[in-house]
Amino acid sequence: MSELLNSIAKFIHEGKIKLVSIDVFDTIVFRKVAHPTDVFSMALQAYGNENEWPMGCEEFKELRVNIETQLRRQAVYGEVTLEDIYTELPFSSAVNKKLKLAELEVEKQVGFIYQPMQKFIELLRDDGIEVILISDMYLSRTQIRDCFFHNSTLLQSLPLHVSSEYKLNKSSGLLFEHLANEQKIDKSGWLHLGDNIVSDFNMPKQKNFKQNICLLNWTLKLFGV
Repeated sequence: MSELLNSIAKFIHEGKIKLVSIDVFDTIVFRKVAHPTDVFSMALQAYGNENEWPMGCEEFKELRVNIETQLRRQAVYGEVTLEDIYTELPFSSAVNKKLKLAELEVEKQVGFIYQPMQKFIELLRDDGIEVILISDMYLSRTQIRDCFFHNSTLLQSLPLHVSSEYKLNKSSGLLFEHLANEQKIDKSGWLHLGDNIVSDFNMPKQKNFKQNICLLNWTLKLFGV
């Protein structure tokens, strides 16, 4: 396990944390692409290999991004699902369905689990610390598990809470509040861990968590920056 995660594990044990929630993307799951939106152009390329298609990959990527952006502006708290997005694409329902499946297949191909984080989770669970996953994402929990956790029995078994299914997100702090009430979680023993300074650090802090860690901040602290 990395020096970074070892230092966090020590902090958790010394702080008597009982529950750790962990962000999914860019914390546990990473993609082998330069930008997440590259998945969209790759999906069209995969679809176009088997179908005649007049639109270029970059043009489709721009369309896919714009549709999602427009829907988020219209939605309460900006939360949408993958199904919402593909319903609004200007193609037939049959084509939209195939494009959506192509995107999910690309996600499955390019996504990978950061193994030190999985070992970190195993360590926490072995020590009796409860671990849950929380993500701001348009994919459903089933889609995330199918695309990214299919080779991990451990991650498949963890409770997974996704903003698109609650129509509440981490970035507003409302998903944290909802889970605290729904799951009857004591914030005094709850630590959240993620990569985003707003969603994973500032918001939990505002919601009176005992502790919260942004991996970037912790890395800088660890190396004395």
